[in-house]
Amino acid sequence: MKIGWATPLHHSSAIGQFSIGVTQALVQRGVEIDLIRTERASVLGEAHLPSELKIVNLAGMSDYRRLREYDVLAYNIGNNFDFHYYALDAAMQIPGICIFHDVLIFNLFYSWMVERGEEDRAASVINDTYGSGTYPPLKPEHCHVTAAVANYSMLEWLAARALAAVAHGRHYLPRLLSSCAGPVRQIPLAYNLPARIGPLRARTSADTLRLTTIGHVNENKLAAEIILALGRSPHLRQRCAYRLVGGISDAMRSSLGRLAERTGVCLHMTGPLTRSALAAEIDSADALLCLRRPVLEGASASAIEAMLSGRPTIVLDHGFYQELPDELTLKIPADFKPYDLERQISWLLDNPEPSRILGARAALWAKDTFSFQRYADAFLTLAEKALEAAPLLRLGTQLGQELSALGAGPDDPAAVRIAQMATTLFCPGGHLCRQI
Repeated sequence: MKIGWATPLHHSSAIGQFSIGVTQALVQRGVEIDLIRTERASVLGEAHLPSELKIVNLAGMSDYRRLREYDVLAYNIGNNFDFHYYALDAAMQIPGICIFHDVLIFNLFYSWMVERGEEDRAASVINDTYGSGTYPPLKPEHCHVTAAVANYSMLEWLAARALAAVAHGRHYLPRLLSSCAGPVRQIPLAYNLPARIGPLRARTSADTLRLTTIGHVNENKLAAEIILALGRSPHLRQRCAYRLVGGISDAMRSSLGRLAERTGVCLHMTGPLTRSALAAEIDSADALLCLRRPVLEGASASAIEAMLSGRPTIVLDHGFYQELPDELTLKIPADFKPYDLERQISWLLDNPEPSRILGARAALWAKDTFSFQRYADAFLTLAEKALEAAPLLRLGTQLGQELSALGAGPDDPAAVRIAQMATTLFCPGGHLCRQI
């Protein structure tokens, strides 16, 4: 089998890190793979992740038909327009297996429409996907962080055009099952630590508790709420230090800095870091806070890193985080009050040894669950099913286009009979839209 694996490879891309690990595992299974870079030309010149595989750039490719040389195309889909523009561009022309890393891809969709000069058509596409009158007059720059936009994430729009689909969490699997005509599978995200990280340090209840949040600092990581919770409690305010590890805008840095100063919280913000510097930050942390609201991603690389590192991890009980074992994480309600967060942090502060045991047990579970080897095996099973389904899906698309040109809708009796006949001929005894 020859696979074209479409992904960003920019040095800062978590999806790129994932792709390097999974493709290495697939090569070990005898699969021939080319890495197909999906970034816009403006970022291709920056540092990229190393790989011994052949690398093809979609930027500048004048004819996507050359992608048909691959038996299967795997498109890694995220909401970052600069990183995934050409994945969307190619997937719309040459369908493949779409691996949905984010539940929300509205920013990718809208920016792609604007780039193509079709901004005026975006509203009609959204209404066609989710129903008339769905699209409210929101500013595009706000659409990737607001809870309201989850009502039109555009996941279904792209899934309907995919040969097959992958979800990394159960919380958005129904969306793919309802919209993708081909096989659909939930596969836990595979990820690893940025470098070797030592065991959790020995700590007494008198030591300062070092708390860390990883990732680009934006509103949905709830840093302000964490600072306020720490500041409310004299005990936590005096005994905890909080670090924000990742890129941050000047405005956000200034706002959070003022809040920490006003509440008396010890706060440090690093800005963007290399993988080795990130490893050092995780190594020095006593616990990691992975609070996200709303949940925009399919699975959380930072939460997986936290568990793999053996650090006790605090999460909100919703989305992907709800799927993590209750006994291996410290969960608080999605609509938490400051007390809920204070309680869990106080437990960490006062229980060094139970915290260490919790982190060690989580690491063992995470190493087995989020492994590249397990991911590669599951993906190959899906790829084989997708190849079986491809002839029927292509026929269905062609017939649908012809029936539409004749004025027949999907519920027309003729369309239903043709679909049943095609399934009998090409996929007897089954229905393609199923979870495997």
